[in-house]
Amino acid sequence: MFFFQISCKQRESTIEKSIALANHNLDIGNINQAINLLEELNYKYPGMAIILEPLAFAYADKKDNIRAAFYFMELAEIDKLRKHYFIYAAKSFIQGGDLRGSVNAYNLYLEKFPYDQAIWKSLGNIYTKLKDPNNAIESYLQSFKLKPNGNTATHLGRLFHQMGNLIQAKNWYQSGLDLMSNNSREPLLGLIKISLEQKDYSTAEQWLNKIDDEYPNFLDTSHLFYARQELRTWRERQGKLEKTLVEQNQITEEIRGQHLLSKRDSDRNRLLSHTIEAQTLIAKHQGTDGSPENIESARIFNEFPNSVIIVPPVLIDKTQEIAKVLIPPPTSKSLLQEARELKASADYKASIVKYRQSLALNDRAASTWNELSEALELDGQLRYAEATSLEAIRRDTLNITYTHQLLHILSQDENLFRYFRELKNAKDKFYSSPELTLSLARGYNNIVNNRHKSLDLYKEFLEMAPNHPQWQKANLEFMSLTPTP
Repeated sequence: MFFFQISCKQRESTIEKSIALANHNLDIGNINQAINLLEELNYKYPGMAIILEPLAFAYADKKDNIRAAFYFMELAEIDKLRKHYFIYAAKSFIQGGDLRGSVNAYNLYLEKFPYDQAIWKSLGNIYTKLKDPNNAIESYLQSFKLKPNGNTATHLGRLFHQMGNLIQAKNWYQSGLDLMSNNSREPLLGLIKISLEQKDYSTAEQWLNKIDDEYPNFLDTSHLFYARQELRTWRERQGKLEKTLVEQNQITEEIRGQHLLSKRDSDRNRLLSHTIEAQTLIAKHQGTDGSPENIESARIFNEFPNSVIIVPPVLIDKTQEIAKVLIPPPTSKSLLQEARELKASADYKASIVKYRQSLALNDRAASTWNELSEALELDGQLRYAEATSLEAIRRDTLNITYTHQLLHILSQDENLFRYFRELKNAKDKFYSSPELTLSLARGYNNIVNNRHKSLDLYKEFLEMAPNHPQWQKANLEFMSLTPTP
């Protein structure tokens, strides 16, 4: 045992002297000599961190990045306290042009440290360079989940845009814009480009005005320099179209006026004809003839409609004809009732048509807009359901029911950050609402991973609504988040 201890001490002394000599060579610029010494040591005593560490850095100094990366990888794998060397390995792989090697190194690091937001973002950057959008999106989403960031949101917007998913791209560009206090050029350019691709020129014009206000002359030197001329052309077409529509509307109104006059005269003549015919038949039924005197009585009958006259059955068909002419047109209220009945029977598309017809006659009722939003949501038209819900809120901003409808729609979007943002706004407006308080507590926990804020809101809900049907479930959620002593 004594001789074994001596042998170990001699080995350690030899290693330390060799490493000291290698470091001296590194200090004076003799990198190759230092590497030769360390490689010889590593051959004699493989798998020792004290040798691998200076060897990896020596190759890094030599710019032999791939070999340095392999030694950093070996170092991280044999020593559980040195997992950060996976990051050194990844960066060395990148410098050596081996992006796939860097992906492997980053993933090995994240297996041990899955909450490192910066590394998820770096991994997303590498996947983007490798033109692997699916893995890039997954990495950026993990980074954003750990720390919402405008730059990361913009990266996600760009990737979804490249994949043709314009709805997600627009949502992430908007999130990027919301989270950036400055340098919001890229999300603004993304929103302009999407609006142009969707032929939504009025929205594109709004974004263009915003970028002009914040970054004058920037658009004209960007890759979207053509946007201004495209919008100018659209505006000119709109002007010509509006002029044509005005002329067409004038012609239509003239035709409609002539038609109404003609129809009124026709209805008056038809009614008079039927009245005379009815009076003649009555006279015959009573044993008289259709003499001028009796026809005169038809005139009197027309002037005094409250007179009680027994009409024979033969006149029923004529009466029905007159009734058809006099049937009143549908009203906003009657169309609304039809829409509700169709929605109740799950015929959502037909109910949507009736709701829109009702709003065409009376668009002031916020409740009708909200009901239309519900029908659109049930029919799967979430984009239009959201727009219609916003219209209901615009017309009645203090009705919490309409806000709940909007939040229900947004909760079905893959970009839950938009839902979370609107949920926070709703809580600020309706601060005493138990439902909004509980939803926001869950949002802070599940969407942005802020357990401290989530616990505060759970506690607020439990205190404000002890009789709420969700109280027991919320209490269990609160207890599961509460740290044990």
